[in-house]
Amino acid sequence: MTRSTTGIRYYLESARIACASSLPVPEPLSAGAMRHVYAQENGQLTAIDGLTGLGALPGHLAVHLDAVGREVSTEIRDYTAPVGHVLFTASTAAEALARADEAAARLRLVIEPGLVQA
Repeated sequence: MTRSTTGIRYYLESARIACASSLPVPEPLSAGAMRHVYAQENGQLTAIDGLTGLGALPGHLAVHLDAVGREVSTEIRDYTAPVGHVLFTASTAAEALARADEAAARLRLVIEPGLVQA
């Protein structure tokens, strides 16, 4: 996402800094936002509805959802527990965040309720 929104390639920027280069730093191209998608109940995630059309939304960079078939829990809400995430870009951070929020809100997790061992 960094390269898509800023135009900066980390390895080139690292080399520029290491060599004390006076080359100008690229101006940001746009802003990006990522929203994690979390389970709203405990159980086994059997499907994710609402994926159709997400790739056609303005600013779409990526949608990564890989928890189908796994047990999900509402207990943990950090970077280790999402069922996936959506990435979007826009000309401003607020707009990118709104796009990511809209995409995440379109997703409906189909969960078979049950006890999950946390």
